[in-house]
Amino acid sequence: MTCILTLENVKDLEDTIQVTPQAPTMNETNSLMHKKKKKKLTVRQLLYGLMLHSGNDAAMLLANYVAGSVEAFAELANAKAAEIGMTATHFLNASGAFRGGQYSTARDMALLMSYALKNEMFRTLISTPRYTIEANDVRKEPMELVNSNRLISDDPTSECYSPICIGGKTGSTERGGDCLVSVGELDGARVICVLIGADDTNHRDANKRMPRVFKNAKYLLEYTLNNDYVAVSPS
Repeated sequence: MTCILTLENVKDLEDTIQVTPQAPTMNETNSLMHKKKKKKLTVRQLLYGLMLHSGNDAAMLLANYVAGSVEAFAELANAKAAEIGMTATHFLNASGAFRGGQYSTARDMALLMSYALKNEMFRTLISTPRYTIEANDVRKEPMELVNSNRLISDDPTSECYSPICIGGKTGSTERGGDCLVSVGELDGARVICVLIGADDTNHRDANKRMPRVFKNAKYLLEYTLNNDYVAVSPS
């Protein structure tokens, strides 16, 4: 939701955002992009940090840039949720980090993904295996972001990689468990798979993260597209 609202409300993705003092000090229980104080990043770079690295710090900066505050951004998110029929969702922040009173369902996450996929830049973001933010005067080394969605960022020999996956988004909280919204496409047919509340290995190492969740998503996407859909000629 944070990604699609940013894309719909920011005209120029090369706009720069100054990293606020709060972002670099966010608790390590959050997934972070690890930005440095006084650093300036473009909206585009923050979106990649948000969608590939699940950066909650990026989410906070984008929310403040789009709406002036996280609270105002949550109001925008709830209005958009109502617009697209997410009847069992309520947002209180921009990152999805646990907060009492914030909730959603598998159905609503599928609706949100279906809506967001209409945006070309959104599709580009979620389909990118890796993205590099070049070094500057604040960060002396380039920062490589690896997509946490192993269905597209793993080596093709991995049991979690799927050639038909065109993107997705991971997420996890202590109460919500490990979650994945993934999208598969084959011969013009597209399927969205939502897995939530899984109890899976949750290593910080993205190469070992959530193996059962990714393998289950791969099976569901590939089985559905290979068995439940048949390509036909319109003639």
